[in-house]
Amino acid sequence: MLAGAVALAMSPAAGAAAATAGDLPAAAPEITGAEGTVTVLSDRTDGGDASLWWTWTAPATGTYRFYTHGSEMDTVLTVHADGAGGAPLVTNDDDGDVSTSLVTFDAEAGDVHAVEVVAASDEPGLVSLTWHAGGAEAVAPAVEPESSGLTASATTAEQLTAARIVEGSATISSTVNTGEKPQSKTWKYAGTWWAVLPNADGTWVWRHDGGSWTNVYRLSGDTTLRADVKVYEGIVHVLLHGGSSKLVSLQYDSANRTYQPWGRRTSATPLDMAGSETATIDIDSTGRMWLAYDTSSAVRVQYSQAPYSTFSGPVTLETGIDDDDIAVVTAMSGGVGVMWSDQKRDHFGFRFHPNSSAPDSWAAPEYPGSAYAASNGAGFADDHINLAAASDGTLYAVVKTSYDDSAHPDLGLLVRRPGGAWDRFYEVSGNGTRGVVQLNEADKTLHVVYTNAINFDDIRVRESSTSSISFGSAETVFSGSFNNPTSTKDRWTGDLMVLAADAGNEVHTALVSSSAPAPQEPPPTEPTDPPTDPADPQEPPPPAPADYGFFLTNGWTSTADHHFVYGRFSDQVLIGDWDDDGQDTITVRRGAGYYVNNTLGGGSADEVVIYGTATDTVLVGDWDGDGVDTLAVRRGNAYHIRNDLASGPADKVVNYGRATDTVLVGDWDGDGEDTLGVRRGNTYYLKNSISGGTADRVVTYGRATDVVLTGDWDGDGDDTLGVRRGSTYYIKNSISGGTADRVVTYGRATDEVYVGDWDADGDDTLGLRRQP
Repeated sequence: MLAGAVALAMSPAAGAAAATAGDLPAAAPEITGAEGTVTVLSDRTDGGDASLWWTWTAPATGTYRFYTHGSEMDTVLTVHADGAGGAPLVTNDDDGDVSTSLVTFDAEAGDVHAVEVVAASDEPGLVSLTWHAGGAEAVAPAVEPESSGLTASATTAEQLTAARIVEGSATISSTVNTGEKPQSKTWKYAGTWWAVLPNADGTWVWRHDGGSWTNVYRLSGDTTLRADVKVYEGIVHVLLHGGSSKLVSLQYDSANRTYQPWGRRTSATPLDMAGSETATIDIDSTGRMWLAYDTSSAVRVQYSQAPYSTFSGPVTLETGIDDDDIAVVTAMSGGVGVMWSDQKRDHFGFRFHPNSSAPDSWAAPEYPGSAYAASNGAGFADDHINLAAASDGTLYAVVKTSYDDSAHPDLGLLVRRPGGAWDRFYEVSGNGTRGVVQLNEADKTLHVVYTNAINFDDIRVRESSTSSISFGSAETVFSGSFNNPTSTKDRWTGDLMVLAADAGNEVHTALVSSSAPAPQEPPPTEPTDPPTDPADPQEPPPPAPADYGFFLTNGWTSTADHHFVYGRFSDQVLIGDWDDDGQDTITVRRGAGYYVNNTLGGGSADEVVIYGTATDTVLVGDWDGDGVDTLAVRRGNAYHIRNDLASGPADKVVNYGRATDTVLVGDWDGDGEDTLGVRRGNTYYLKNSISGGTADRVVTYGRATDVVLTGDWDGDGDDTLGVRRGSTYYIKNSISGGTADRVVTYGRATDEVYVGDWDADGDDTLGLRRQP
């Protein structure tokens, strides 16, 4: 069941100490270095002290941040002016929106400080302390080009299928772990897995690149944020939960395999959830976004209409909960549901909101598992919940109990049927914590991924059929000291990306395979136009067709010569001359299906082709010089090239460059055949044949942060480079550095850009796709 696993190893920060703490200043262990993380188990069940202590010596003069974000309980953080626990230098209880703590202070090299964390809960739980140099936000470093010289790399981890779990070698350093329990950090789009995680330079979108990960878009300079990700109609909405929480929305940049700000709202939306432990988002079928969170005593939601620039005031769904309880929202058939833990009353609660009701009108509370709780005594509810919703309205909730004995399971499943009835309580595992439930509807299976013990331990997975729920034996995903598994909100097929962290915030990732191949659904007869959202009196009318779609220009002017809508805005766009008429047109991709249109306009596809898998990265080129563009798929640094626009085996497979390289396609020497080039920073390694080995030409042009385009800009038969900065394009007619030969402004900075010969005159020009 587990196959093709790779690792994004976020290595322990420098100076990370053992997972211990003193209960008095005199017994405090030493933590060292300019940055690091320690995670300890706070257990006051035996009447122990609430304070945890460390001593730290400043390695250099400067400003430092210490924080407890990622802890399982409310904390108070104090840094004392000396190592003996003397007068407080700086202290904090709740850091803005979150109930954990953060302090910033100046220190001189050699200063010794006592660091104290007061853990508020009497229940056992993990406390995480992280520190690093710098002020309120980290500053992203300049991107430096990698060393020159290019040869075929070794076989990537994803190609090694013999082992059930294959560890990768890439490492980056994270500043928080992969929690929290109800949140989702990953998603799959354009055949690629993505994640949101922070490192020492801020919080980033990461792209999975065949055995490694690349940070491609910086969401914030804050290194303490914890993400919850929702993808809706191709737009990625990221809740960044922390001291100053916000919502960031992104659209896919297919030309550069990255993300950029959503055209309908390019700035972040600030959020207010003071005193919350965690928070989640989801979007119902009407397009309304819901935000659910806890306070010290209440479960609350807020809501917003697209483009989600402002949110409503809070709607309270329950009061009287414990300050350690949490809540989670999920979209369901016909509405949304919110589930929460209630450790004071020892039950889980749930409320449903039908789409047809006013936003502040919710159905009566439901208490799943109440019969099991009544017959088994105190200890049913803990603050661990994760949800998955089926397309028919069935809701699956994995929860943790607090019985903490061998007679009762630690992890169980609660199931709500479409009519609103709850099944009996199902056992998932006798031991375990922080479960994540993932639904594969095509395979009719549930997978629950969890940590094997309350402290750091193996990450394991159990599987059950959805038709008859009974979980099988556990399989190990990661063996060692890990916690906080996380994955996606989406129902999945084919493979599932799972992340988990160790005590030093080293984050490993694995691909979990379904036990049956992903189904091949029959393709639709044609791509469809984007759906129109239901009218809402608070929203302006949808834009006229002239405001969105494809805008293609035949020259270097600001006027579009072709305007039309084709496909869905969630489709990946590919440009090519598919019929050898000299004119480039548009194909859209959905999974492994390609809908080819040989004219510049909407309507039905002229041809539908299935090639490769939905997870492949796809390239377009005239690989054999016959005048027809065809497909190639990239897997790591291996390229599977097809010379016909049809299904079937690849005509040629070649390895070139590294799996982390950005890949370009062009006819660099004017021989009529397209070949490969790879980009590292602002250096380009171009190959004049479809083969591995050393690059035939190496050139430096533009900046490492530029968006790069390739095209035959002057009709001489050679493809050259162009770079985009905002809505300005710098075109070069030779493969060389230096000053641009043409500078032109076209469209908006938020538009997607494509290159093609739209009028068959031999010159490539620009085209844009604009979201509604």
